[in-house]
Amino acid sequence: MTSSTPNLARALAKLGGTLLRAAALALATLPSAWAYSSVELTVGGTLYTVAFTQQRTYNQCTYAITHAPWWGNKTLAQNLAAALGGRLGAPTVGTYGPLFAFQTYGAGPTGVDNAAWNISNTILTSNGNGWPVNSNGVYAVDPSQVDSAGNCTVADLQTAAPFLESVTPASGPTAGGTAITLSGNNFTGATAVTIGGAAAGNVHVVSDTMITATTPARTLGNKSVLITTPGGTNTANTLFAYKQAQAALAALATPGTIAVGGTSALGTTGGSGGGAVSFQLDSGPCTLTGSQLTGTAQGTCAVTATKAADSSYFAATATASVTVVPAAPILQSVTPASGPTAGGTAITLSGSNFTGATAVTIGGAAAGNVHVVNDTTITATTPTGTPGSQSVLVTTPSGTSAASAWFTYAKQAQAALAALATPAAIAVGGTSALGTTGGSGGGAVSFQLDSGPCTLTGSQLTGTAQGTCAVTATKAADSNYLAATATASVTVAPAPVDAVCASLPATSFKPTTGLCSAGALNPAGVSRAAHQWAWTCDGAHGGTAAACTVDLGATGNQSGLAAVELGTGGWVLAPQGNGALETAGFIPVTGHPKSPPSLPPGYGFPHALFDFVLTGGAGAATLTITYPEPLPAGAVYWKYGPSPAGYNCTGAACAAPHWYQMPPSQAVIAGNTVTLTILDGGVGDDDLAANGVIVDQGGPGVALAAPAGGPAAIPTLSEWALAALAAAMLLLGLRAARRGGRAPRS
Repeated sequence: MTSSTPNLARALAKLGGTLLRAAALALATLPSAWAYSSVELTVGGTLYTVAFTQQRTYNQCTYAITHAPWWGNKTLAQNLAAALGGRLGAPTVGTYGPLFAFQTYGAGPTGVDNAAWNISNTILTSNGNGWPVNSNGVYAVDPSQVDSAGNCTVADLQTAAPFLESVTPASGPTAGGTAITLSGNNFTGATAVTIGGAAAGNVHVVSDTMITATTPARTLGNKSVLITTPGGTNTANTLFAYKQAQAALAALATPGTIAVGGTSALGTTGGSGGGAVSFQLDSGPCTLTGSQLTGTAQGTCAVTATKAADSSYFAATATASVTVVPAAPILQSVTPASGPTAGGTAITLSGSNFTGATAVTIGGAAAGNVHVVNDTTITATTPTGTPGSQSVLVTTPSGTSAASAWFTYAKQAQAALAALATPAAIAVGGTSALGTTGGSGGGAVSFQLDSGPCTLTGSQLTGTAQGTCAVTATKAADSNYLAATATASVTVAPAPVDAVCASLPATSFKPTTGLCSAGALNPAGVSRAAHQWAWTCDGAHGGTAAACTVDLGATGNQSGLAAVELGTGGWVLAPQGNGALETAGFIPVTGHPKSPPSLPPGYGFPHALFDFVLTGGAGAATLTITYPEPLPAGAVYWKYGPSPAGYNCTGAACAAPHWYQMPPSQAVIAGNTVTLTILDGGVGDDDLAANGVIVDQGGPGVALAAPAGGPAAIPTLSEWALAALAAAMLLLGLRAARRGGRAPRS
């Protein structure tokens, strides 16, 4: 067959395309799919919609394909045509279809005969015949409307063959008479419905998409349902199955009676075919898991067993019931668990499923005063019994509890038990041995620390701190006696601490701190005895005391041992050192960092000098220096440092350090002691300021004897001596003047 135009459509190669979905149609059936309006195709990763419209301008057997994005793109047209052909079933459906064409314009490729090009572009089918197209694009041809010569056999495609989608119900008995509903399209004008070749009855065309009918009698198996209309007959199928009833089905429940919490296994006997069996709980206090029924409360549980339909048999059902009774009683404990053989012990039974209990027995004997408090508690009194443990049983309409709880007879109170602690008083770190006397039976004795600063190991108590420790001794019960307890207490005293003297270096200053390495300083404090400081360290908690001494320190020129003691007033010696505000103590007259540059003329210092700084007080400070031997007669206390005017100085010279004698009232010399009294900021305080600091350096000086054959040293008089001397001379002058003015005696 040749084309009627010079521009022939080229044949589309058989190419693979990726198909996604059909929009609003099921393309699985052909050729009735020509009633559809569009197909979606994916070619080269792009989604295209191919739409159909009836084509009447050339041939009634074609549908035109509108929306042609491939026009001018031969490769895309070939791919789309191949994909569409595969979607509609080409070339397997019919001899000629579906056929496709691509409209070309102009001559073929260079070097190719145009006639050959046109022929090659003719629509090709599986047997090589062609089909002409008009000049407006691509067409899809309905192969069912083309005869073996390639000619169109119908004049109008508007009357399409019926399409049957479903039959409801899809099965029925072989005797027929099942009312069915057929769903699909193109049912208008239907003239016959057959099932397995036999005409259906009561056929009624409800609409173009629905027909109702009744099935004819047929043999077992799947049957094809066919609808005949002026447009043809639908495709053969297996949409209706003829089946028969199963043999009698029986449901089984094993056992048929269970207790609450118990289970029953479900099953069936009878039935026919290969359908699966399933179970459904219809009612009652049970749960169903697979084929196992579990009772949850007293009552009756109804179940339905279903053996499913298969290709030859309908589904079959059967019912069964299971009776759920209360669970047998469970006894968990008896309180108390023991008592005398005479009975009469009030007991409480705890467990579950006690409701309706009719009896309680102990060792086979009925308990008295049985009272079911609730489902978990029963009270009763024990009957008389024989020594030993006896089983306690509870009986209800559902059964009797297992022998799981016991009551023991014949336990009596022990003889009086006493707890012992030897000794009853210990020191910290000490131990006390615990024991008991009395009691009865063979029960083991154990001890428990109830309170107090102790540790307990077995029967030994160890004190860890001062206090009282309470312990309980328990002699355990045995088969004949109840347990017995007793208490004891142990007093824990602090451990004795023996006093230990601190090791101090020799010092001229009365020590005040760090005197005891262990223990505490006796309230008597520190005293001076001979050439030592002495004190007592008291022990603690009964510990022994210690007598302590330390040697006095030496004077600055090592003339002997000397002591320094402060009076009251809050003054303390500054720390020892050579700084301006540190106490140097006894120093030599020369060669020490704080030694003065010179000495007062004509005086010597038999015990060198004493340098000190006092702090922390207010007002006057008193300090007593005890030398190793009495000071010579005529000794005076010389002070080196700034002073107020008139103390061996005048004017500005008083602000510079210089030697001057301390007033006798401030430096009292008695035997081998010098007692200094210095007012903060007054005479003897180098800084001459009331600032809580007294700085002083000096010592007792003695006039030196004149050397042999030389002039005797003339002692320098103090300001007080000079004043007294001036007053005496004034008095002598006045007396002489009086004598000179008297008239001579006659």
